[in-house]
Amino acid sequence: MRAKNRSVSLLELIIAISLLSLIVIAFSSIELFSRYQMVSSDRRARVQNEAAYVVEHMAQNITRAIGNRNQFPITNIPSDGIRVRIDSTADGRLDTANDIEIAYRLLTGPNRMNYYSNYPGPSVVISSRISAWTWAVSNNSVFIGVTACDNPGLATCGEPDNPEAIINTRIIMPSVSTN
Repeated sequence: MRAKNRSVSLLELIIAISLLSLIVIAFSSIELFSRYQMVSSDRRARVQNEAAYVVEHMAQNITRAIGNRNQFPITNIPSDGIRVRIDSTADGRLDTANDIEIAYRLLTGPNRMNYYSNYPGPSVVISSRISAWTWAVSNNSVFIGVTACDNPGLATCGEPDNPEAIINTRIIMPSVSTN
């Protein structure tokens, strides 16, 4: 009696290698997809956090604004900025000798939001991801809109590789005097 030959044929070997390669490709594509999603999610969170930080920074300072009918607390600065008169003594009265002026300006070339703690003195960059911002003053409040991108220098803001966050808020100025 002859023993059966128990070897693997060439066809069986090709099928096994094909199935194994499909499994490896599936696992690597899942890993690449999850890595892309993680990086994309991290970019979106970073942009949202930075835009929220800028709005919060503005809100903290604008709520301390002081002025009256003749000297409004917030004025425009040419080339995309606002100037805010701050009640530095916290007495609720306009005092031009002691009150200070702060400012926010967006430099659009390098896309930097600058904060001037004593305008027109030196500035501090509070964000490098702001691509645009708007403001409007109405009675005793300021409407602020901030648009941020992961890389604002690119023309494709809002794409998956360059996410965009838009934050709009209304800031009330409680210390603005009416006299």
